[in-house]
Amino acid sequence: MNFKSSLYFYIVFFLSTAVFADNLKNIALHRACYQSNASDYNNVAHLATDGHLSTFWRSKKEKVSWIYVDLGGVTSVSKIIVKWGAKKGSLYSVELSSEGNPSSPVNWKKVTAKASSSNDESIFSIAKTNCRFVKIQCEAINENDYFEIAELEVYGKVLPLVLPPELKYEVKGDLSLNGRNWFIQHSAFVNKKGEEISKASFVPNGWISATVPGTVLSNYIANGAVPDPNYSNQQLMISESFFTSNFWYQTKFVVSEAKKNKRIWLNFNGINWKGDIYFNGHFLGKSQGVYKRTVFEVTSFVQFGKSNGIAVLIHKNDNPGEVTEQHLKDPDGNGGSIGLDSPAILASIGWNWMPTIRGRNIGIWNDVFLNFTDDVLIENPFVSSSLNLPDTTLANLKVECQLNNFKNQEVTGVLRGVIDGQKFEWPVTLLPNEKKIVKLSSDQISALRIKNPKLWWPNGYGEQPLYQCQLEFYTQGNLSDKKKIEFGIRHFSYTIDNNNLRISVNGKPIIVKGGNWGMAESMLQCDSIGYDTRVRLHKDMNMNMIRNWIGSVGHDEFYTACDKYGILVWDDFWLANPVDGPHPIDNDLFISTVEDKILRLRNHPSIALWCGRNEGYPPAVLDSAMTVATATLDPTRFYLSSSAHSPVTGLGPYETKDSKWYFTERGTTFHSEQGIVAPPNYESLVAMMPKDKVWPINDLWGLHDWTQPRVTIFYDDLIKSYGLPKDAKDFSKKAQMLNMEGPKAMFESWQSNRGPGVLVWMSHPAWPSLICQTYDYYFDATAAYYAFKKAGEPLHILWRADNEKVQIVNNTFKEVSQSLAVIQVFDLNGKQVTKIVKQLDCPSNAVIDIEKIDFTASSTPIQFIKVEWFTKNGDLLSDNFYWRGTDYMNYQALESINKAKISASITTVKSKNEVNVKVALKNTSDQVALMIRLMGHYNKSGERVLPLWCNDNYVSLTPGASKIIEVKIPIEAYSKDTIHFQYEGWNVDKAQIN
Repeated sequence: MNFKSSLYFYIVFFLSTAVFADNLKNIALHRACYQSNASDYNNVAHLATDGHLSTFWRSKKEKVSWIYVDLGGVTSVSKIIVKWGAKKGSLYSVELSSEGNPSSPVNWKKVTAKASSSNDESIFSIAKTNCRFVKIQCEAINENDYFEIAELEVYGKVLPLVLPPELKYEVKGDLSLNGRNWFIQHSAFVNKKGEEISKASFVPNGWISATVPGTVLSNYIANGAVPDPNYSNQQLMISESFFTSNFWYQTKFVVSEAKKNKRIWLNFNGINWKGDIYFNGHFLGKSQGVYKRTVFEVTSFVQFGKSNGIAVLIHKNDNPGEVTEQHLKDPDGNGGSIGLDSPAILASIGWNWMPTIRGRNIGIWNDVFLNFTDDVLIENPFVSSSLNLPDTTLANLKVECQLNNFKNQEVTGVLRGVIDGQKFEWPVTLLPNEKKIVKLSSDQISALRIKNPKLWWPNGYGEQPLYQCQLEFYTQGNLSDKKKIEFGIRHFSYTIDNNNLRISVNGKPIIVKGGNWGMAESMLQCDSIGYDTRVRLHKDMNMNMIRNWIGSVGHDEFYTACDKYGILVWDDFWLANPVDGPHPIDNDLFISTVEDKILRLRNHPSIALWCGRNEGYPPAVLDSAMTVATATLDPTRFYLSSSAHSPVTGLGPYETKDSKWYFTERGTTFHSEQGIVAPPNYESLVAMMPKDKVWPINDLWGLHDWTQPRVTIFYDDLIKSYGLPKDAKDFSKKAQMLNMEGPKAMFESWQSNRGPGVLVWMSHPAWPSLICQTYDYYFDATAAYYAFKKAGEPLHILWRADNEKVQIVNNTFKEVSQSLAVIQVFDLNGKQVTKIVKQLDCPSNAVIDIEKIDFTASSTPIQFIKVEWFTKNGDLLSDNFYWRGTDYMNYQALESINKAKISASITTVKSKNEVNVKVALKNTSDQVALMIRLMGHYNKSGERVLPLWCNDNYVSLTPGASKIIEVKIPIEAYSKDTIHFQYEGWNVDKAQIN
């Protein structure tokens, strides 16, 4: 943000709080308001601090109802005004607090001053008092009594507005208009037209400061104007009707006088749902298509060297659907009528893994920027590559782009390019106002033949080098436009065998091991760093694909991260399962958005599949059009009509299954959705809800997705295997045991059975959920994370629960010869009862049986299985650990297992970008130490170090065994505070490592 826009922001903020009374200001204006209850989803507490008497909080008909406002910090207060709605409270009181947190203030003190009252308002004048929270509590006189508060005003000392760190996105265009120099306001409170609002002279008094990219709701949250809907039941404190409305966005910026001779283009890369765009008092047109780019030429309207204004009227969905509310025994519905509006952010209506987002994420959710050009523009450049397989020593490139001549005269020019230092050029003549697609191949231009190319590979199969292509168009020696494209050289092949799709990359068949993403973040709050972290977590799990389920993720930064980390993308278009919503109304808009998506994203080497619909076939007209669009605009990739029908399989099941089931029922197809439950650790339970609501399991769990039927199956399995949980900590400990068992067997069934691939449902949470994740919303890894990380190894040793065989798997391109496999079995008391050592070779892309284990030597009800695979030089290739019940799935004897003792030490090496920590653990007892989890905490704050990048975790150690856990801590995380480590396990007491 530059100085001028910063000053503008703070002047507007000051004026926005200027509701004067006795020279004081209403410091409750646009501050988050919390409630004991509300009559419905619409009339909730934050409407009592929005500055408008037309909106209000209405209570339920309960004995006691209250609201309180969080002033954002402790400050001086001297007057409180309650402006009543249609139903005034007869018995009410005012209380103040300066202690606790926004969701749970403590030590309330009643205001003893008498109110000056009328029918419409009650005024409390008090001696200056320091507080942070102000509560109005009403008591019902009878069972039909309820209350309405239109405004709760608090007068006192203004506190500075503290905003969270600004999200950072890739810089787009020549002048980015992203940032905090925007303002938003509900359209009902704006009495001016867009032409007026877009003028540089317009001052947005009373508007909310906003960041773009950012939705309306996310900006209200950032301003502290509403409670955080991710915590506890606070989603019920966000008004459905208020946010599911039209809103205005407004900003100002300066264009340098040096750009006077340029054409100027205003770009919007994403508006939800639709938008009316105004610039310097002029209506430019409409933005239609949530995921579709919109561009306007604004050359004739720009005021060079002066302030320019933009106003955007955001239109809500025509068919937003109804709010869903999950309960412990009622998952409510998935999707809804919002499907009529597709392309739309469909998941915003709510699913069984995410709540309804009030407003459905309307707003300017993607980049806004200006481009400066001459008369000819380069549009939609595309670099594709092919190999003459099996030879990979020469890559043939094709370069394609559209040249648009906006001049009313013929233009002769040169298209110039540079790839890997090799220059090329091609003469082009354009008729007046012509749009021409130029296609160049290696047959025409020798620079497009790349010898010994650096190939891009999926994670686990090789590196991910990227090339750059710089395209420039010159007329009469002058640069008209330029574009830079990043791409990877790789060759996808697709085969269908017995109705099973298999993907090969650069001539090598791969096994897909990946996960489904519903949304990157439920309110679209995910930037470059956020995507990089999330995708890197998948790389770290040894995954190699993410499915962009029903196309919910639209930021370029997601694809950039996938390119970087070798994560293939299965990319859906915006059609949910037919039972989860109707077909789109506007087919033309849908297809034009499909085409724009392909054109925008096709340079990303990570995209491997386009898919028409989730778990069903698209309407015939759309399916036909998508088939043509993908084949025409991107012939390098495969198009699937349905995510769950031949040549792939899907549809779950969605509960975590037992190990035997996976090996016998899965592992032979390309399966798009294989479910897990995967509850988080205890520390994350108390991060998402109050401690007194964590146990026993209650309806607040239901609100955070703990709903039947999958969780009922999970809980029953947990009790059967590990016994009834005593409390939340015991539940979490036992849940992690199931999180390790099932997910590991899932991936191992594909490793062993050599099927084309599997995508877990889901690998990533969009909000603080209790289900369907490998790591939680706070990036704390569950045991499922390390189960998948272990089971997805390129070189892997495993034990099949169904036939008791130990196998080794080689997914690399080289044979592993003269290797050594060691199998050990220990009984419940830690005694070794079996040891097998075998030397063997394992060819590339193969699985080899080692030995079937005989467990008759163990007389205890549980056996522990430790398997290791070494090179001929003794270097560890893979290790693994299992527990087995003589009575299948019955591990309740673990409740009485003896405690194990661990010694631990730490060594630290600091480099430029990270700190490498080695934590050495050794089992000094004669008992197996089971599921040892390493944790990191900051010393001052006590907060967890998340994500904690470990090469292994939830480890088990046999008597006398050692393991070094390597932890990589980014230097910025290490620098903010000193860190200490703790560990604990199933039978290992929590201890801090000194």
